[in-house]
Amino acid sequence: LNKTGRMQRMMQGGASVARGVTGAATALAAGGYVVAQPINRTMDYDTSLRHATNTMYAGKTLPEKQAGMVEINKSVMDAAYIGGTTRESALATMNTMVASGAMSDESIKHLLPFVMKTATAANANSEDIANVVTKALQTGFKEQDIPALLDRAKQSGDDGGFELNNMARWLPQQFAAMKNAGMAPTLDNFSSIANAN
Repeated sequence: LNKTGRMQRMMQGGASVARGVTGAATALAAGGYVVAQPINRTMDYDTSLRHATNTMYAGKTLPEKQAGMVEINKSVMDAAYIGGTTRESALATMNTMVASGAMSDESIKHLLPFVMKTATAANANSEDIANVVTKALQTGFKEQDIPALLDRAKQSGDDGGFELNNMARWLPQQFAAMKNAGMAPTLDNFSSIANAN
């Protein structure tokens, strides 16, 4: 009986050690995961930033690209701050605008804060709002029209109950229809479409 009691105590001690080792390993893995997430996000952002720089500054020298990357990062960070969103979201939105080919790099940097602010205010996807902007410019609207156009779209959504976060999916098609119908790209004509929505 005495030997059996000692054996049980040894087995319990071994189980406690095993639980301790398992707990420590779990805590270490969890800690590693927590630390890895910001690092992965930073790496993803840096990679996306380099891709955006290579696209916007294609054909430029390495020093020009390095200076351009600093500029793009500043524009993205400013737009994220103004829009109350993440830099990853702002950069993805900028990439959507770049991919459209509808505007210059300077126009993109100028319009990005308006896009991010509108998306946040309307609880909309910023890339959907970027598509609205690019289609508006392709329809013939001027860059200086875009802030007022976004304000009118947001107000129409609020007034009519067809919110901008839903309307944004349809506006690019409506811009194409507007162009095909020969409607002039004016803010008043846009208001007619937004009001109809």
